[in-house]
Amino acid sequence: EQLFRLFQTSTHQPEPKVKEPDTFDGTKSRYDAWKQQVQLYVGSMAKDRAITTMLSFVRGERIERWRQAFSKKHHENGAWSFATTDDFWAELDKVFVDPNLAKTAQARLERCTMGSRAANEFFQEFEELVDLAGFKTTDPHILDILQRNARATIVQTIYASGEEPADYDAWKTRIGNIDTLWRKG
Repeated sequence: EQLFRLFQTSTHQPEPKVKEPDTFDGTKSRYDAWKQQVQLYVGSMAKDRAITTMLSFVRGERIERWRQAFSKKHHENGAWSFATTDDFWAELDKVFVDPNLAKTAQARLERCTMGSRAANEFFQEFEELVDLAGFKTTDPHILDILQRNARATIVQTIYASGEEPADYDAWKTRIGNIDTLWRKG
């Protein structure tokens, strides 16, 4: 029996530690990223514990009064008034989702140029803005923006080859390959 217990304790792997999410101070532009961090952090916690934990990461001078009023309104006798954590998030979304996020992202997407940076850096920002703007990379106008905003010499090289890529993914691959080759040379 002692050998069995020793075997059990030596093969039991500790659960991986999850980094605590950042605190949220009410800055709407940071809300979506914070929300994703917190949702991953609370994982499969029970609803009331998850909501309490999530709100513990809402801190700062600008938001303290809001948090207190929110707690008074929605927390009674040790329980939250939300049926699910999704209901909790719906309430927070009403307050913190930037109503101009898509429009702002669209404007930033138009100005997101490759310049001298590496293709992978450009595509990371470009695709994030596509998503924030509510578009998909399969949308025809996104391919048009990509061709205008990628480095002109690379786009000209692709056109000059006579083999124009068929879709966004093919353009992305060609731009990335050419960029990599030029950076090696």
